[in-house]
Amino acid sequence: MSRARFLIDECLSVDLARLARERGFEANHLRDLGLTEKKDWELAPIIFHGDWCFVTKNARDFRGPDTPRAVRASMRAWSCMRA
Repeated sequence: MSRARFLIDECLSVDLARLARERGFEANHLRDLGLTEKKDWELAPIIFHGDWCFVTKNARDFRGPDTPRAVRASMRAWSCMRA
């Protein structure tokens, strides 16, 4: 089983990605990848196709009507798991 890959949103500290890497996870902050200027709807396919576990404090921004169904479903599952 492969480990989760974490992509940290710009609304959270870059230190979160560093801490995850120190604990053996693959983790990047949007800033690390030059993606801080991307709109939420532009990030959705990057998250989905990159098989990232996206860490954010404003997941509602990504649940718009144009977000692919699989992305919306995985975000709902993640939200339920962390509650």
